[in-house]
Amino acid sequence: MIKIIKDRFKRKKRFLDQNLNFLLKKFDIDSRTLSLETGIPLPTIFRIKRADNNPTLSTVEPIAEFFRVDMHALLYEDISSDEYQNKRKMGDIQYIPIMKLGDIKIWPISFEAKLYIGTVGNLSNKSFGIEIDTDSLNPIFYKNSFVIIDPAVEAKDMDYIFCTIGSDNIPVFRQYFSEGKSCFLKPINPNYGEMAPIKKFSTLGVVVSSIERYR
Repeated sequence: MIKIIKDRFKRKKRFLDQNLNFLLKKFDIDSRTLSLETGIPLPTIFRIKRADNNPTLSTVEPIAEFFRVDMHALLYEDISSDEYQNKRKMGDIQYIPIMKLGDIKIWPISFEAKLYIGTVGNLSNKSFGIEIDTDSLNPIFYKNSFVIIDPAVEAKDMDYIFCTIGSDNIPVFRQYFSEGKSCFLKPINPNYGEMAPIKKFSTLGVVVSSIERYR
């Protein structure tokens, strides 16, 4: 039975090299950047881009995850074809500037790193990411996760926002509530206080998504 499955695996036409070259061109990403973002050695990526490649599934998986493409489609479907594009619209990939939360001592800041992400919907070109390097925001934002913030999004009731409060220039995360003309901010961690009406605060952006990492 195992031999039969392996034979079928070999006989099925692969589009991996064609698909990878298409994705790199579509999102204007070079092989070196893909290597850095996925942890796949650069020589391995060069081999995958050739038609005679035979990579392991453990090598293909990070590429599929990075481009937000189903692994079966990456291997066995021509994702550049009109048929595939009509069947499943591909998301966009863009990079956003990021900074560790603990490194932010004052706002505004100069971002020194960037993160490639697959987007669902559109992020404004002012969006940025904060890497959570503390356990103090549990259970909403976990340590080692990335929180994506879009300044172009208007805060609505119960949204999580990144803001400065009063005259303090160190930004914090809060949950936003509104009642009539009054605004209330609630700390993410209940150990840091209760929800309270806030008259003076500046919203730097609304949290639109988070990306969890486990190590």
